[in-house]
Amino acid sequence: MTGVQTCALPICQLQVDYLPELTPRKTKTRGRPKKIARLFTVHALHAARLRDLAKLVQLRGGRMTGYREIACFLYRYWSCCFLEDPEEALRQTQEFNLEFSEPLSDQEVIRATRSAEKAWKAKSDKEADRIAREKGYPGAGYNLSNDKLIEWLNITEDEQRELETIISKAEKRRRKTIANRNARRAAGAVSREEYLAAQKKTTSARLEQLRAALAAYPGATQRELAKILGISVSRVNMLKKLV
Repeated sequence: MTGVQTCALPICQLQVDYLPELTPRKTKTRGRPKKIARLFTVHALHAARLRDLAKLVQLRGGRMTGYREIACFLYRYWSCCFLEDPEEALRQTQEFNLEFSEPLSDQEVIRATRSAEKAWKAKSDKEADRIAREKGYPGAGYNLSNDKLIEWLNITEDEQRELETIISKAEKRRRKTIANRNARRAAGAVSREEYLAAQKKTTSARLEQLRAALAAYPGATQRELAKILGISVSRVNMLKKLV
C-alpha cells in the first residue's frame, strides 16, 4: 500500500514493550480492598486481551483482511482502558495496524475506531454508566463476551489454543480437564512416594517382630509364626528372606 511504512517493531516486541505480563492469577486479597483487587483483575484482563489480539495477528501471518477494522477497534478500546491515555492508545493502535499484511491507512484506522475512545470515556461518566445499567448492561463501555469476540474475528479452535482469554467454553473445559489431569498425576506421584515410604517403614517393623519371634520360638513353623505375628504365611515367607 503506497505511503504505508512497515512497523519497525515485530508483533512480539510490541507485546514486550507495551503489554507487561499481568496475567490474572489467584492471589490473597487479605488487607487489600475488594475494589482495588477487582481493578487489578480488570486491568490484567485488558492487557491479556491486547496480547491475544497481537497473537492472533501473528498466528495469521498478518492476513487480517475482513477483520482489520474490528481488530483495530478492539485494540484501541482495550488500549484506552489499559493505558488510560487516549493519544498513546491511538498511536499504539496505528502501530498494531501496521502489522497487517495489508494495513489500513491512518485515517481509516481513526475513522474505524473513533467510537472506541468515546466508549472508554463513557466508562468514567457516572451518568452514562447509570443509563447503561438501567438498560441492563454491566455498565458503560463495551462488555463483550468471548463468544461475540470469537464470532466477530472468526477465531478457530486451533487459534484459541494459543490465546489467553478469548476462548470458547469448550476450550475452557479442555484446559480445565488437562489441569485436573495434571493435578491428579502430581497428587498420584506424591501418594506413591508416601505409600512406598510407609511400606518400607511397615516392613522394617515386621522384620523386627519376626526376629523377636524367631528368638523366642526357634522351632516354630511358618504357620505358627504367622499366627503369632498376625500376618499371612506368604508374608512370613517373604520376610524370612530379608532376615
